[in-house]
Amino acid sequence: MADFFEPIEYLAYLGRNWKFVAIAIGTAVGLTAAASFLLPNQYTATATLVIEPPSGMDPRGATAVSAIYLESLKTYEQFAASDSLFERARQKFHLADDPGSAATETLRRRVLRVTKLPDTKVLQIRATLRDPKQAQALVQFLAEETVALNRSVENQSEREALMEVRKQVEDTGAKLAQSREQFNAVAAGGAELVLADEVRDLSDLKGRLNEQLAQAGTSLAEFSARAGVQTNEFARADSRENLQQEIAGARARGTALVGQIATVNRDLTQKAAALATARARTDQSADQLRAATAAFEAMSRRANELAGSSGLRSEQLRIIDPGIVPQQPSFPNIPLFTGAALLISAMLCLAWLSLRYGLDRQRARTPRFEFKVARSGGR
Repeated sequence: MADFFEPIEYLAYLGRNWKFVAIAIGTAVGLTAAASFLLPNQYTATATLVIEPPSGMDPRGATAVSAIYLESLKTYEQFAASDSLFERARQKFHLADDPGSAATETLRRRVLRVTKLPDTKVLQIRATLRDPKQAQALVQFLAEETVALNRSVENQSEREALMEVRKQVEDTGAKLAQSREQFNAVAAGGAELVLADEVRDLSDLKGRLNEQLAQAGTSLAEFSARAGVQTNEFARADSRENLQQEIAGARARGTALVGQIATVNRDLTQKAAALATARARTDQSADQLRAATAAFEAMSRRANELAGSSGLRSEQLRIIDPGIVPQQPSFPNIPLFTGAALLISAMLCLAWLSLRYGLDRQRARTPRFEFKVARSGGR
């Protein structure tokens, strides 16, 4: 037959053992309270900082803060929790100066706690020490040094960026001076103006020679026509001879003019090519000067903007609460410890009595079972 659990009988069993429960719980609570009173008090001071967005940030985007951005702000925990900063605080406040004291890393893990509150821009620095005034002074010192460290890192990065931009300004300024010197040298030589004058003079000379050649051709045609008329009219021999001389002279002038024109054309082609080269060199120098001037002006504007936006391009740490001297110890927490001792001892007593109750019921059933077996065997 199945053995059912009887709550009334179980509660009665617990009632019969109430003294054991009271003694066990009272002993546990008493020992815990005594140990808590004997432990040295520890006080926790808290300083609060806020991580403000860059001052140069668009105000419309300042409110749209993403979870990824808030998570990235956890890197600022390293500013306050750095070993070098805590070592300075340790030396300043003479923390654990006794021989055989804990190392800086161990002491920092025991004394200091830096956390960025989830989904906020708030950074909390907590320090736990036996002296409440020293704990408050420690967190205030760490908060101020954290702000100073953030500012120094920001200033260093800005100085490096500004130095790099200024170096680029100097380089572009040197290129501008070199381009200006080249342009002035090309302009001061006057080769382009001289060649332009020579090309203009040769063009004018060519025009005059062409006019003279045309006039010589006209004269030759007239002389040739008159020679034909005199031949038909049987003119005198001396007149024809003079006319032939005029024709020969006109032809000679035409031939000479053709040669001069050819020479002028050759010189004009050379001078025009030299003028084109000089103008190309001048244009190239002018283009280089304009490019160098534009580059120098752009780098100068960038340097001015960078200098004007100093301190406006990264987050700023600001202390909103340096903390107060704690009045109540954070350790040991006597109500918490005694409450935990009460709960744990009560659970252990309940478990122990439940086990004893089960064992007692099993012993109580075993003799009856053996008696029935023995009696049935006698029959």
